[in-house]
Amino acid sequence: MKRYLWAVWENEDHGIYTDEGYMLGQRNDALSALLTQGRSKNIEMITLIQRPVWCDKFIFSEASQFYIMKLTIEDDRKYISGYLDGTPINRIAKHYSFWYDTAEQEGVHLKPVPPMPVILQSIHARLNARRRKVSAI
Repeated sequence: MKRYLWAVWENEDHGIYTDEGYMLGQRNDALSALLTQGRSKNIEMITLIQRPVWCDKFIFSEASQFYIMKLTIEDDRKYISGYLDGTPINRIAKHYSFWYDTAEQEGVHLKPVPPMPVILQSIHARLNARRRKVSAI
């Protein structure tokens, strides 16, 4: 995995999506290079983590956005809060989440996504309204 991460760093212009980011290790120099220098090399990273306390601190210190879902262990919530300008992370209800922008130092609680039929109904209503406007011209 380290060789692959160094190859990405060398080649630039990549996107990396990692599930279970803690498995990349806390002392992975290739990962640290990507996290600290990736923006200048046009390398975007999305890292999913269930146990933040097990991860390389650069995953959090270099993040531009956090998208937080259910964190069951209080130590994890406190740990993440430290990277969110002290914003407390309380228990988040099922299907809800918290989004935080590090540049603006602000976040917002997000409601669950509506069920698929509701989304489709909204799309169809917008399309029908658009069609009525076009046919009236």
